[in-house]
Amino acid sequence: MRWRLVISITAAALGAAACTSSPSAVPACKVSPVHRDHVPAGVGGFSPGSVGTPWIGNDQFVAVLFYARQANPDIPAHGGWSDGGSAKILWWATGAAAQLAVHGREATTAREFNQTFPTIGNGQYPTVVTVPTPGCWTLDATIGNHQVGSITLRAVPQ
Repeated sequence: MRWRLVISITAAALGAAACTSSPSAVPACKVSPVHRDHVPAGVGGFSPGSVGTPWIGNDQFVAVLFYARQANPDIPAHGGWSDGGSAKILWWATGAAAQLAVHGREATTAREFNQTFPTIGNGQYPTVVTVPTPGCWTLDATIGNHQVGSITLRAVPQ
């Protein structure tokens, strides 16, 4: 009898932990189209190294999702994965020179955040984006006074 109680309590605790830490606990959202081919030549011919690195964008603006795991574009909330991997995104904009400002807004809670990043030259902005909570986030990228792009990602618990 006592063993059944221990097993039942353990199973319930494990089940609860799985529900609260599961990425599926975050509602689905319509993410921006993710590409896995080479970045367009219109963005300076930058290539993320190999075909398969996920990116979002067009021939003027690209966000390379270096944080992505197994080509899954879900971004970790709070800036990184529990194993120490960061939410690194390399933003690339044609002709960009000023600071990059990222404004994030969550679709269902109206939560917002702002981050700014310097360029390393040639329109490149390596960043670690710190989405504050799980949810469906739209990230608007502005350089100077010009909005250069917008991406929508699902943020999941670490």
